[in-house]
Amino acid sequence: MLRFRNFLCNLANQADSVTPKGSVWLSLRRAFRIAGPQTVLASHWKVNDKATSQLMTEFMRHWRAGEPRAQAWRGAQLSLLHSKEFSSPYFWAAFTLTGQWR
Repeated sequence: MLRFRNFLCNLANQADSVTPKGSVWLSLRRAFRIAGPQTVLASHWKVNDKATSQLMTEFMRHWRAGEPRAQAWRGAQLSLLHSKEFSSPYFWAAFTLTGQWR
């Protein structure tokens, strides 16, 4: 059985066509957790590729430096918040980190 430790997923378009609102997101998040990843990082709306690339690069930089996932994620979000180009929450608040956040 293939097991994932961490998973990144864009669920922005899937939740639009489901009733009640957001139930696909909850089902997919649960399915990923059952499949075994320690962490799921999912977006709630369509996100800008350039901003997401920068956000994920910052997240990995912080995490590889030894910070816990939640702290690394916060650091990545703050780096975009303080940038000129991506300071709007639209760019950095689309994601939810669930599961093992340490």
